Amino acid sequence: MRDEVRDCIIIGGGASGLFAASYLKYLKPSLDITLIEKMPRVGKKLLLTGSGRCNITNNNVKTDKYHTDCPDRLKTVLKSFSVNDTVGFYENNLGVVLTSKDELYYPLTYRSATVLDALRFYIDERDVETVLEDPVVRISDSNNGYMVALSSGKHYSSGNVIFACGGRSYPKTGSDGSSMDLIRSFVEEDDIVDFTPALVPLNSDKQDIKNLAGIRFTGSVAVVSEGTEHERSEGEILFSKDGGLTGIAILDVSDTALRLIREGKKTYASLNLTGSGAGDVLRMLYIRRQLFPVRNVCDCFSGILHRVLLENVLRDCHINPNMTAASINDNGLALLSNTISNWMIPITGSKGFDDAQVSSGGIKLSSLTDNLEYSKSRGLYFAGEAINVNGICGGYNLQWAWSSAACAARGVLNV
Repeated sequence: MRDEVRDCIIIGGGASGLFAASYLKYLKPSLDITLIEKMPRVGKKLLLTGSGRCNITNNNVKTDKYHTDCPDRLKTVLKSFSVNDTVGFYENNLGVVLTSKDELYYPLTYRSATVLDALRFYIDERDVETVLEDPVVRISDSNNGYMVALSSGKHYSSGNVIFACGGRSYPKTGSDGSSMDLIRSFVEEDDIVDFTPALVPLNSDKQDIKNLAGIRFTGSVAVVSEGTEHERSEGEILFSKDGGLTGIAILDVSDTALRLIREGKKTYASLNLTGSGAGDVLRMLYIRRQLFPVRNVCDCFSGILHRVLLENVLRDCHINPNMTAASINDNGLALLSNTISNWMIPITGSKGFDDAQVSSGGIKLSSLTDNLEYSKSRGLYFAGEAINVNGICGGYNLQWAWSSAACAARGVLNV
């Protein structure tokens, strides 16, 4: 069967693949592009972002919000297609009206489907060939650069391939990591980082933690190992029914916690249960001891913490919850305030890829050029979650999808 020759082949119809096709057509409308997606429809995972509202980007995008093997190149890519570029392209080219809430940008409809439709309509109207339910089974060398063979027996060839197959999070959407095997004949093994879950709930083996299931609070968490704090985040924290921790603050630090565990280090989530410093908490406790000296400890301090949570903290402090508040001396109050502000929960691992919002790993960013072309295989570009870059919650990962796709598109056109 004769190869169908294209100017560019994009493998993967998720956020970065769709944006790469759109941006290529924006830069050069005459390009002959084929986008290949193995699922029955494009953008299935995109529909899940932002709880279905699609947090497109964040006005505070900085490299320290991401994990990667090459922060300098990450900075270059994010700068080359910035938040302002994203907002401008969506509003002026894709026709999506955006609205901001705090530092977050959403479509005015607060619907992910609005963003997906805009991308689909744009490439359909510009004659991008979209191939669905026909997975790529092989990529090999050809006279035109690369030959891409599909399960149907169809063959395409091009001097430019953008690999935008995603990572391993939410594998039911088609993002199961298996597509990385397609490029192993072109990419050295040392340039690939194995996928691991990121932005994922954490597990703990702490005794009695399951009785906290469903309790949530706004505070902060720090990842601590061997006496050193490695990362901190603030926001909502939730105790899960299977004896773990979740919530935005937990998801944001999960990648760091899991990396330390993989290094064989005993790792803890240090929870600040009120978001206040130990001194402020001590004042709260002292005032309530003065106000309600004859109440038992749980009744006295129930205005500070959820009662069941307070009981668990008291147990760790070896304080009898039935003793009167007046019976706790100043040293006891200091111990309690320090524990409330720094409650150490051992972390043993995490839930799997089914529950991870993104994955860590993929092709090393350090092995790519500033235009995200693999430095050892000319014409092979990467975008999105297939690259070893992952950010915290709040639009950072979608901004990486847009920025990386735009850089790869510019690389294809050498602009």
